[in-house]
Amino acid sequence: MSEFDEITLTTTEKIPENDYRIIGVVFGTANGEEKTSAHEQAIKVLRDKAKRVGADVVVAMRFESTSSMVTAYGTAVKIVK
Repeated sequence: MSEFDEITLTTTEKIPENDYRIIGVVFGTANGEEKTSAHEQAIKVLRDKAKRVGADVVVAMRFESTSSMVTAYGTAVKIVK
């Protein structure tokens, strides 16, 4: 498992049974002709940026894409224990 796998991604807007603090929006962008590898690269960049701001989870994660670029984005949050 790589260090980027530590950041959980979810498309839901809330994390049940957990209190958390919102850090802010994070983005990951990748260029590429192959959408599958561009999506994977965008997720890797997103996880890296989330980790750098101290997040444990990215909630409400979404994708946007054009013919040459994929962007993954969501809200970085820190679980309060």
